[in-house]
Amino acid sequence: MTPTTETLSRGIDPVELHRRLCRLNAERFEPRLPEADWRQDLVNFIETAPLEADYLEGERQATFSSLRNLPQDADGFIAWF
Repeated sequence: MTPTTETLSRGIDPVELHRRLCRLNAERFEPRLPEADWRQDLVNFIETAPLEADYLEGERQATFSSLRNLPQDADGFIAWF
């Protein structure tokens, strides 16, 4: 299943998915103390983290086939890259 198919099956278009992932990462990596509504932050994370995992898994699967014939020697890799 491609990321687009997965996100569409959840009713989220790709632009909205990336906006949600951007907000998730901004909140996840911002240094701060817990806020009064930390439970809502946790709910937001729990709702968005599976979308992130589905997207990353879809991207991994999409690129895997192109890496099967990756050159193993340095010169071949440079030429491929």
